[in-house]
Amino acid sequence: TVLSVFIINTEEVKLAEIDCEVAVIFPITKNTEILKELLKNNEKCCITSDMYLPKPIITKIIKEKLGIADIDIFVSSDLMKTKHTGSLYEVVRSYYNVQYSDITHYGDNVYSDIYIANKLGVDTVLVENHNLSNKSKNIFRMLKPLESDRTESVFYELGFYMAGPCVWVTNKWIAKDLDAQGIEKIFFGARDGYLFNLCFNRVSSIKAQYFRVSRRALFLPTFAIDMSHTYLLFERGESLTAKEFFERLDCSCPKHLESLEPHYNQEIFLEELEKQGFRERCEEELRSFKLYLDSIGFNGKLAFFDLGWRGSLQNVLESVTASQADIYGYYFGLTEKSIQGSKRKAYYFYDRKNRIRKLMLLQSLAFFEFLFTEPEQSLKRVHMGKDNHAEFEFIENKDSKYQIQVREDIMKGAKDFFDMFEPIDKVFSLQIDNYNNDLDQQVKSYINHPDKKIVDA
Repeated sequence: TVLSVFIINTEEVKLAEIDCEVAVIFPITKNTEILKELLKNNEKCCITSDMYLPKPIITKIIKEKLGIADIDIFVSSDLMKTKHTGSLYEVVRSYYNVQYSDITHYGDNVYSDIYIANKLGVDTVLVENHNLSNKSKNIFRMLKPLESDRTESVFYELGFYMAGPCVWVTNKWIAKDLDAQGIEKIFFGARDGYLFNLCFNRVSSIKAQYFRVSRRALFLPTFAIDMSHTYLLFERGESLTAKEFFERLDCSCPKHLESLEPHYNQEIFLEELEKQGFRERCEEELRSFKLYLDSIGFNGKLAFFDLGWRGSLQNVLESVTASQADIYGYYFGLTEKSIQGSKRKAYYFYDRKNRIRKLMLLQSLAFFEFLFTEPEQSLKRVHMGKDNHAEFEFIENKDSKYQIQVREDIMKGAKDFFDMFEPIDKVFSLQIDNYNNDLDQQVKSYINHPDKKIVDA
């Protein structure tokens, strides 16, 4: 009534408010399980609410969010009675023709649900709520995970408040640019693109596919393309031992070479690789990888996503695919001057653009990358079967079981964020610029100013 004095399109605004309300309501699992268990045991149950929304909207929420269609609902907006005054309890008592002492009321409001009900003689049970005391204007900090038992995990928290928002906003930016470029498919590279791929179709209808790739899986194929790159085999310099040199290439280290340093004996080590069929293996891995690319449709005009930072994977993919694929690279951040161009773009920082953001992340790239890494070992090579089916061989025990475990917590936190944020994003129709400052705050908080529990973890 008051707003109608100032707003011309009152009904339109009311509908928008209802859409917002429905979008930000999520069932608390522990509480809904109590209700469903009571119904399962044939207990007579009803729902009471001091909510101002119309009863049909409350009914819709209960049906869609809880899957409960047949239950009595007593709403203050419909009855003009409230639990706050106690009058709504009287309506319930009269409706069922019982005494107050026959009623057990579950609620999360200490005053209306517990104190007032107790005064009338109603048995009460105080249940968990998810009311936030946080008054932040940051849209990501306004949210609270529903699975409170998991929130004790620091890694779940990092997934929910850090990885999830980064993925969501980056994907929104990518989707907008893909539309502008007329690109109809995007490949998210393993392992850093795992979460991005899971989230992408929540913000875009463009075809997205997870693409198993790694520096190791492309390392040998690059030598089949150009053997002049053999200097890369010795790039670790004096710190590279003979055993390490051969092991990473899946070759055996002859005893007479064990004491030699590869960096100072390059010709000898290259000769040994030739004896062990290194060139042939490089060519075979290149053939297999090309067949894998064909099998997933990695051709034509397409987008490729990697977290960052130099765009080196895209360089190799362009060499491997030659003229068969027109690759547009998308990144969270890029650091190299030499890769500027319309076919390589980054959301958060790009060479000299957004240098503050770049400096923020460069302090802790390994930690930041860890937040997005799939809970799986790194790809070693791809084998293509006769039925054109790809089989993946992973590097054994590169990452510990503990690393895999905590990554699963991060992924769970991020997925829960996606579930919660998707309806909110759709209702508010926010653009990338609306999220930038909020995401900056998250990065500063978790990357540059982590609290003790994160440092310890």
